[in-house]
Amino acid sequence: MLKVEELTYNYISQFCDFEKDLVLTNHFHSDWEADILIINEDGFSHELEIKLSKADFKNDFKKQYQN
Repeated sequence: MLKVEELTYNYISQFCDFEKDLVLTNHFHSDWEADILIINEDGFSHELEIKLSKADFKNDFKKQYQN
């Protein structure tokens, strides 16, 4: 069975151009977090959120965010 790290690396390697895209892992900004944040050459950002379990998914709804 593949590990989450291997699946993530394979996805990023397939869809990102490391010479043109900026790839940030575990990126925190204020009260917002992203497991992987990709900024492409046009300046658009794409967030990848990795969930390891149903509990991990449900815990995100318990977080308090301020706008």
